[in-house]
Amino acid sequence: MALMIVNEPKDIPRDLIPKKVYKYRLWDDQEPSINRIITDREIRFTSPSGLLADYPECQLPFRYDLITEEDLQKKSVQLAKIQYPNIKGNRKARYIQEIRKNMKYDDRAFREKVERDFKDYMDKVLGVFCTSLKFDDIKIWETLGVLGQGYCVELITDELLKLPAFSGGIGYVNYYKYSDIPVIKPIHHTSRERIEDAMTRIINVPIKYSYEQEFRFTKLNSVTKNGRPVPYKENERIVSLPIEAYSSVKLGYDISEYDKNAIIRSARESLGDTPIFQTKIENGKIVESMVNK
Repeated sequence: MALMIVNEPKDIPRDLIPKKVYKYRLWDDQEPSINRIITDREIRFTSPSGLLADYPECQLPFRYDLITEEDLQKKSVQLAKIQYPNIKGNRKARYIQEIRKNMKYDDRAFREKVERDFKDYMDKVLGVFCTSLKFDDIKIWETLGVLGQGYCVELITDELLKLPAFSGGIGYVNYYKYSDIPVIKPIHHTSRERIEDAMTRIINVPIKYSYEQEFRFTKLNSVTKNGRPVPYKENERIVSLPIEAYSSVKLGYDISEYDKNAIIRSARESLGDTPIFQTKIENGKIVESMVNK
């Protein structure tokens, strides 16, 4: 599924988005920033390369075989206009030829630079907030919930989409087969094309990770008048959530007493009466019960 662009949440058909999403975490006193979704009601729109996974996130391969001579000539003209705006006529034509000559897409070092530049571009202008669709799936708890030792926060999607920071791209992750990898071209003629390919990288994940059942929120930072994205400042990636966005907190089935008590104490301080549930595995299924303290 392609990303849906969110400008006005009221315009989104409700059957196209989940009512609730889940953010899994492991409580960590040594890294307080990880706990801030509870302690400070904050989440972070992470840069694509900052996503923690055991596979290369957001790195769909470029299809160099799809480059045409027309692409190369068009891109050469575009770059010449940017690099030599005040030069015209024959001199401009010579510069265009020189730029074209230096486009060595069959050269390994040149390709590595193209890929590095695109990765840096994505990290500067995009933020990603990854969530899952279920709390009652053992495989998700084993992986994202660190063998049931962590917790997950249940968030209400409608409340998230009321926040300006959540205007952008949202969508269910597409889990692709290796025989059907989404196409990404290495040459972009417009800022829109570049952004669309960056978003495509974010929303597509190898099928072997389909058990994560992800729903992702993607935020493009502000743009200039000519449509060019503005790089993020670190503080712009942090988003405060209202209590209304929280539906519940669910403790992992193998969480330590220390972490359990720390989470309950912090949640009571920052999330008010938001329900807290303890999960456990019963007859091969995840079940939950209310925590009464």
